[in-house]
Amino acid sequence: MLLLSSVMAAENNMNPNAEKLVLNSSVQYVDNYYPRFSDVISANALSAGIEGKLLSMHESIWLQTAYSGASTQFKLDENDLDLDDKFSQYNIELLGRLFMGDKWYLDLQGSHQNIDYLLGTGIAKLRPANPIADSVSNNEMAASIVYGGGTNNLTATRFIKFGLSHFDQDYADKNVYANLFDLTRDMAELELSFKLSEITDFETSFEYEQVDFVDDSQLDNDVYRLLLGFKWQGTGQTHLKLLVGGYKRVYQSTSDNQGFLAELDAEYTPLNNITIALKGSQTTTTALVENAIDTTITSVNLDINYKYKEYIDFIVRASVNNTRYEQVDEDQTSAESAVSFVSKVSLFDHSTLSLVLQRESLEYDFLSLDYAQNKVELHCRYAF
Repeated sequence: MLLLSSVMAAENNMNPNAEKLVLNSSVQYVDNYYPRFSDVISANALSAGIEGKLLSMHESIWLQTAYSGASTQFKLDENDLDLDDKFSQYNIELLGRLFMGDKWYLDLQGSHQNIDYLLGTGIAKLRPANPIADSVSNNEMAASIVYGGGTNNLTATRFIKFGLSHFDQDYADKNVYANLFDLTRDMAELELSFKLSEITDFETSFEYEQVDFVDDSQLDNDVYRLLLGFKWQGTGQTHLKLLVGGYKRVYQSTSDNQGFLAELDAEYTPLNNITIALKGSQTTTTALVENAIDTTITSVNLDINYKYKEYIDFIVRASVNNTRYEQVDEDQTSAESAVSFVSKVSLFDHSTLSLVLQRESLEYDFLSLDYAQNKVELHCRYAF
């Protein structure tokens, strides 16, 4: 389904050159607004949003506030339909970094996020038609200590990181199923990276996650994940990162589950004006379908960027996601794909104008919820 445009959640990083204020606006057209309800409803939309990062740097302490927000109003060609048509989202994150010598630092983070999902997306993606969209509020607190970075070397490849986090997910009481997905996640993670050679780094990570649902009918579980692999920087035009591993999901009331994990991140620049990026992964998650024992997502994303001139870019993006929902009685699967073409013009140093043509589709083997959707968007971005 069509996503809210142009506003990304704040990332846990600090950049002295980050943009303090970015204004986003767009005009959109979608030919299949809510396929669950009807496949003949088209809609126009106006979107507006802001985002940015404010950073204060002192000798041993850095403080950052990252924020984003967006609102989208759809106008349906069927004016008499009683469907939600206005959606918004916002995110705010506070991050403090305390440097303890040349190679140690401590990060403390807190964030709050509120999202209105478009109709038929999120936890409603695999459900029959519903005129009321879901909303969720997320809160997170995290702390991590890192060895291998300092005030002059924040991107060191030789490092050890240990982190703890607590995450709360609370859906608004708009639909009867929404509270089934209220939960908390507590996580501990350990990451390690060191050089094997001038161009190759060894990397590994271990995570322990505890998932507790508010509703007693849902299956609480503990997850153990282990990934290891390498990062290779062959030339200035090529890099490759590959991690493989596995996981085990442990339940109290049913048998354990385990499977394969993988992460791939590759980029190749055959010419100075062409970049090809490939990303893939197989991950495990829960809280997408109630009573699912496990959910495995296999995804592949391809981006081809062609810089026609210094201020003109053409981008082709393609993605495929295959998801398996393991149930007690019978597994279910869904397949999603998206292809888009983007032409982007840099008008000034801080502004871009983009035209996006996109087609998305979903196939689900359990219910008759398959659809295809086409979208056209004209997007303007101005950074201060």
